[in-house]
Amino acid sequence: MVKTNESREPRTIGGHFSAVLENRCNVLPGQYGYESARAGLFAVLKAANCRRVFIPYYVCDAVPSAIRAAGCEVDFYSINAAFEIDEAIALAEGDLVLLVDYYGLCRSQIENQLGLFPKNSVIVDCSQAWFQAPFDCLATIYSPRKFLPVPDGGVVHTSLKLETQEPDERSSLERYQYLLERVTGEPEASRELYLESEAQLELPSLRGMSAFTRKLIEVADQDFIKARRAGNWDALSGLGAVNRLGFEPAGQAPICYPLMFEGAGQLRDELRKERVFAPLYWPGVTCTNAHEKALVSNTLYLPIDHRYGEADMARLLEFFKEHSVIS
Repeated sequence: MVKTNESREPRTIGGHFSAVLENRCNVLPGQYGYESARAGLFAVLKAANCRRVFIPYYVCDAVPSAIRAAGCEVDFYSINAAFEIDEAIALAEGDLVLLVDYYGLCRSQIENQLGLFPKNSVIVDCSQAWFQAPFDCLATIYSPRKFLPVPDGGVVHTSLKLETQEPDERSSLERYQYLLERVTGEPEASRELYLESEAQLELPSLRGMSAFTRKLIEVADQDFIKARRAGNWDALSGLGAVNRLGFEPAGQAPICYPLMFEGAGQLRDELRKERVFAPLYWPGVTCTNAHEKALVSNTLYLPIDHRYGEADMARLLEFFKEHSVIS
């Protein structure tokens, strides 16, 4: 029998099943896989010999934490209502700037800003934009677990040569437990396991992505996931009349439907009472202008992922009708 690979044993034919039904052979959007997006950022900064990184005030706290863990300084900039840099930034030798593809809806904003800096000085954070093609810059970083049912994972597309260490396969399998329990239970039942899993990934390392997570990404029906998000966005089009954010997906696959209107934040608890859990992007951030404040206090980030369909979106619309947001 011919071996499938000179350095490996032949593939097993027979034996008991694995959990995989079909391998769609999805490829990662980058050459390097890590345990998390923050770990990917950590690896890039280590390889780039970076001194300082400019990042937006309005960003997840994992970003400045990873930068400091890599031994770099952090400087901040504000964003304007167009989700672009609101001030001039002069990069010195050893400086990099990080741009964020907010909500997976800011492709054109990223492209506009790439012309402001040398491309080898820019990192694009696509943690909320799994389906976005890599940008022409130093590195594009992705977070598959914000779109796919995987226990960990971060991906980097870059021309840099990054260091990767042996993955922790056992921990990745153990982190999957909260996803398994969520199959037949409500989120409260597996909340503690989820938080424990998140805590394990808090400190960035150079450990590579596990083979288990890679396989889950390979087999996920990503065409369905992308199409369902697009359909759910369209189903919420009735909110456009009150939404102060004028995003149009234009082929992008957003992480959520961001809905900004006066008093939106006051409805977050009401949504929770209806068992609709809308995340806050992001708790604890420093807001430097009215736009950033509104993104934190007057914006609801409505779930539109692949688990939901037309009936769920109709339920959301009915909620906003009952609360006189739309007619």
